[in-house]
Amino acid sequence: MRFTQEELNKIVVEKFVESGLSLRQSQLISDHLVYADMHGIQTHGTLQMKDYIQRINEGYVNLEPNVIYTQTSNNTIYVDGDNGMGMPIVYDAMNKGIELFKQNNGIVMVGITNINHSGTMAYYLNEITKHGLVGMSMCITAALVAPFGGNKPYMGTNPFGFGAPIKDDYPFILDMATSTQAFGKILVAKSKGEQIPEGWGLDKDGKPTTDPSLVTQLTPFGGAKGYGIMLMINIMAGVMLNTQVGYDVPKYYNPEKSPNRLTHVLVLFDPKSYMNEENFLEDMAKMKHDINSQVPLEGFDKVRIPGQRSFEAYEKSLKEGIELLPVVEKYLFKKEG
Repeated sequence: MRFTQEELNKIVVEKFVESGLSLRQSQLISDHLVYADMHGIQTHGTLQMKDYIQRINEGYVNLEPNVIYTQTSNNTIYVDGDNGMGMPIVYDAMNKGIELFKQNNGIVMVGITNINHSGTMAYYLNEITKHGLVGMSMCITAALVAPFGGNKPYMGTNPFGFGAPIKDDYPFILDMATSTQAFGKILVAKSKGEQIPEGWGLDKDGKPTTDPSLVTQLTPFGGAKGYGIMLMINIMAGVMLNTQVGYDVPKYYNPEKSPNRLTHVLVLFDPKSYMNEENFLEDMAKMKHDINSQVPLEGFDKVRIPGQRSFEAYEKSLKEGIELLPVVEKYLFKKEG
């Protein structure tokens, strides 16, 4: 079964409103999850909905958070999300950052703390590029990845993102976990009853496994290099925001029903600080053209830039409708749970 963007949004909004969230929060979350599904990012799409609603129903989430914005300098904002749903809070904080940016220009950093899962970075980066800005994004999560050479999880998957506009085209969007794979891809494989490639995850004894149901920890991408980047994100989106890192970040579900206290950092840059805006956009377009024009190696149909495949998936979703994972369809139409 395939859905139009409007059909799926309506269904998802109703689910979140039923859980007790306000209409506006539900609409923002739905827009985010449907964006992910339409762009082929199923790990961060409606697959997450059942867990989000379960956390709401079990009392892990503040449905009416008192979000506090503090401008800590001319170019920085600190946000306390009061344990609210991550996506509406990060969306609003992003817009606060854009407003501040218009007053100061150059660069703005927004540090967001005390929130629940904030979804896919690509969503926010795409929005930022619509304003002609370059954006960078970082998060930390509960410990799931062991240090390089270690045997006990300390870092989260610590995703990193970067977005930049391109003249008359979709933007450059890099959105990646700094673990070998995002944990969401383990969940997708598990939902489909599929095995995962060796190297994606480790079992409780720290041994590699291809069974997604046995995965208890992940590995840093690129060995020691990826580990170093993971710790950089721990510092930028954790230590520097005066919040928990490592062992101290609460697990997604815990007996105390304590908040996740997750974080999200957005940094906005203005290309016009260094060059004419039109020249920047044209240079970005040339870069993409030069890369796309290369002859692909065997096994590749095309040489792409980051984010390009997701926008191809988006175009396909617009034409053919959005295809959901079977486990999501079962949940939406009460065939299970």
